[in-house]
This record gives sequence, structure tokens and C-alpha cells, in this order.
Amino acid sequence: MPLSASLMKELNMGKLILITGGAKSGKSSEAERQIVAAQLNPVAYVATQSRAFMDSEMEYKIRKHQESRPENWITFEEYIKVAALLESLEGYQAVLIDCVTLWITNQLFYFIDQSGYDHEYSEYSKEQLEAIEGYLLKELNQIFQAIDKSQASFWLVSNEVGLGIVPESALSRLFRSYQGLINQAIAEQADEVYFSIAGIPVQIK
Repeated sequence: MPLSASLMKELNMGKLILITGGAKSGKSSEAERQIVAAQLNPVAYVATQSRAFMDSEMEYKIRKHQESRPENWITFEEYIKVAALLESLEGYQAVLIDCVTLWITNQLFYFIDQSGYDHEYSEYSKEQLEAIEGYLLKELNQIFQAIDKSQASFWLVSNEVGLGIVPESALSRLFRSYQGLINQAIAEQADEVYFSIAGIPVQIK
């Protein structure tokens, strides 16, 4: 279990917790449960969904997530400049970022668009692939730096997308690789890592 709010306040520190798993595996619910159990308040909920990709199904999922969260949690919507948002948050004992997968999606398309790369590619050059990976890791490092400066505890929710079949499209395979890379980087930095299966969280670090 996470440190109690009183103990964290005494130690003047927070924790970094990663919760991963498949779609609808109970990741977000577990993160919310841990924060409530730790009696942390106030709580900042950072939603990374870009409204550019919003449809009726996503709106329904977002509404269900909102209904499950405590009413006194403060929601911030940011799909690109998450590190800058984290640096601006003051006085929060807990920050929940939901989710890393959408953040990667947003960052990937943002960089591709800014760089003029083709969305319908069959094979990027070695230089292009290195540029994309370098950009994603740089942005993630900025998030780590913002977390290090904060006294809050952070929960990061992320999907595990590497357990199924190999995606048909090249872009999907590229995304799967970057998702795995980012998950490994976060897990390395995290104090605790949980893998959620069928609504059952298993602590693996």
C-alpha cells in the first residue's frame, strides 16, 4: 500500500506508482482506490485525452470515469504539455495521470505532424525512427523532472499492449514498440508497479 498522507508529510516526500494492464483491466479503478485509501487530499486528475480524437464511445468512457471519481478531485485536461502542467500544480498531495497511452499517442502524432512525416508510411528511415524515439524520451524525461520537483505522490496509468497479436499496420507496430519502451522507462523510475488482470491488481515491484 502507498505511504499514508501523514507519513509522507512528515518525510516531505511523495512516491511514483505505475499501474499497467490491458484494456478494461481495472487500472484506473485501482489507482483511484489507492489514492482514496491513502487519504490524500487535494487530488489532481490529469486527463490526457485529446478532444481532436473524441467520439461518442470515448465520451461515454470519459463520463463513466468522471462518475467513479470523488467529486472533490480537480480535473486538468492536457494532452501535449503535461510536464508544464505538472510544474504548475501546487499544494496537491496526489496527482493521477490517466493515461500514459493516450499521451504517447498524442505526442507521436504531434511530432509526426510537426516534422512533416507521412502518416501512411510503410517504413521510416533509421534517422526518422531515432528522432521520434528521442523526442518521446525527452518529453518523458521532462515529466520525470517535474515529478522530482514535486512533493506530491504520482500515479501513472498505462496500457500493456504487447500481449496480443502483432498489429497489421506499420504505424500500430511502431506505437506498440514505443508504448513498451515508455512503460519500461517509467517502471524503472517507479517506487511501485502494479499489473492489473481482470480487475485484480498484482504488485510486481
